Formats: sequence, C-alpha cells, structure tokens
Amino acid sequence: MHGVRALLTPAAFEGVVATVIDNNPGMEERTAERIVTEALKFVEAAARFPNDNITPSNVVDEGWHALILHTHLYKTSARVWAGSFTTGPNALIPDVTTGTCSPTR
Repeated sequence: MHGVRALLTPAAFEGVVATVIDNNPGMEERTAERIVTEALKFVEAAARFPNDNITPSNVVDEGWHALILHTHLYKTSARVWAGSFTTGPNALIPDVTTGTCSPTR
C-alpha cells in the first residue's frame, strides 16, 4: 500500500483534508493529512480484500467519511481505484451505503 496519496490529485486530497479540518475545529493540517492518507489505505485494503470484513478505526472513519462527503469524487474514483487494486470484470469496490463491497459493473 505504497503511495496511496497518488489515488487523488493534489487538489482533491487537499479538499478532503479541508473537510476533515472543518469537521474537527482546531485539528492541525498535518494530522488531517495523516487521517486522509490512512482512509485511502482503508479503501485500498477493502478493495483488495473484498471478502474480508474490515472496519476502519474511529479516526480512519473520520477520513473515510470526509472522502465520502466528496460524493462525485468518491463515486468517479471508486471504479478507477477498484481497477488499480483488482483486475477483471468482477472487481469489487467498497459500497458506503451498505458497508460491503459490490461489483464495479
């Protein structure tokens, strides 16, 4: 799971970081950056291991939630992320509405 920050453009990453900071007044930017990075690692792990029941920690969930709030970014990126983590027509992505993974079709 190296280089997960590359999953987002710098502008998109900073936008998600800003959302974490907005939701947590007084949080330092560096802390929010680490939280978003860990949330991206969680998304990657969920896509790589769709049959494993994984749950983010409360801190990582904060970053995942911020990512989800960027709905268009999350929806358009999820299919790309799934393709980079898994291959084939049955690649799975985390489904935030059900807490499970679903096919990219």
